[in-house]
Amino acid sequence: MAKSRISAVLLISLSIVLAMIIINAKPAQAALLQAGSSFNLPKGKTIKNDLYVAARDIKIDGNIKGDLIVAGANVIVNGRVSGDVLSAASTTKINGEVNGSLRNMSGLVDVRGKVANDLVVMTGNVLLKRSSIIGRDALVGAGSLISNGKIFGYLKASTGQAKIDGFVGKDTIISTNKLVVGERAYLGGNLIYRSSLQGKLSNKAKINGKVKFSLAKQQPTPRRRFLLWLWSVASIGVTGAAVSLIYPKTIKQMADIIDSRSIWLTILWGIATLFLVPAAAIIMVSITLSLALPLSLIVMAIYTIGLYLSSIAFSGWLGRKILALFWKEQQQSVTWHVLTGLVVIWILGTVPYLGPIIRFAVLIVGLGLLAQQGRESYLKARDGELLQSKTA
Repeated sequence: MAKSRISAVLLISLSIVLAMIIINAKPAQAALLQAGSSFNLPKGKTIKNDLYVAARDIKIDGNIKGDLIVAGANVIVNGRVSGDVLSAASTTKINGEVNGSLRNMSGLVDVRGKVANDLVVMTGNVLLKRSSIIGRDALVGAGSLISNGKIFGYLKASTGQAKIDGFVGKDTIISTNKLVVGERAYLGGNLIYRSSLQGKLSNKAKINGKVKFSLAKQQPTPRRRFLLWLWSVASIGVTGAAVSLIYPKTIKQMADIIDSRSIWLTILWGIATLFLVPAAAIIMVSITLSLALPLSLIVMAIYTIGLYLSSIAFSGWLGRKILALFWKEQQQSVTWHVLTGLVVIWILGTVPYLGPIIRFAVLIVGLGLLAQQGRESYLKARDGELLQSKTA
């Protein structure tokens, strides 16, 4: 019962945070939730509220008068979204118009249309075509960036390599291994970049401000990188083993969630947890600092722990599936499930280009499992207390 009460307290804290978002949100109709193998909003159809979609293939040809929150493999927006677009996908293509901001975590972001506000992405590759328009700032963390369109605000990026051959209205600030500024580039402010090599700047490029180059710090030696990696592996392995020994039933229940429910629903839970919880905590502090600050700090502490434990939550299911190929489930322990799953996640996470995507996918699914398990623990604790109160 004590564990159930703890889970209930944690979930109540998160519920209070999310309630603060609802209280301070603009009046609107209830959001629309869709999940399945594919989803298509046809041209000419309009959804007059927020749309949440979890599916493998998502195509938006119609209009959305609200926010679009999606999780899937392939996301294509050809229509118009009046609010923000929040996307977690292997590929996200924006061919239409987003009147708010685009916030994305995926393998590829391809923008050919218009984003009226900010572009905020953490991804493998970012491609801003010649026809693309970013109305305000572009904040990019990516393996590669090709910017041929128009960015009317700042461009701030950290990339493996970057090529700029379009318009940037204000300062361009980049940390990269390789920088190329093409002949069609127009930079309205300063170009400030840090790299291990000087960038290739075309003589025909127009840079209205100053060019400031700084040499990047020397990367850690291979031996040091290996030791840091080994330390991180050992720490999460010990933590995973300890959690599985203390809470074996909880690990098994989270693995059962994936087997018994749609994986897209779990992904949607993960995305909501990843983005809404910190946003809500910030909103709470901005509204009532003296009252909300302690609760906000508690929620953020729980959130940080959830980020750390997300891979453990997912590894229980992954390890169980792998070991089931060789032994019957009755001959396996939950600890071996977790450790096997963690080893596979570590190995896949080191794959060039795909590694960051795999780690992010594990994070999303793991958070989704933790959120659903927390909700179920809360409901069980609530039902138990109601039953006790009736029998008292």
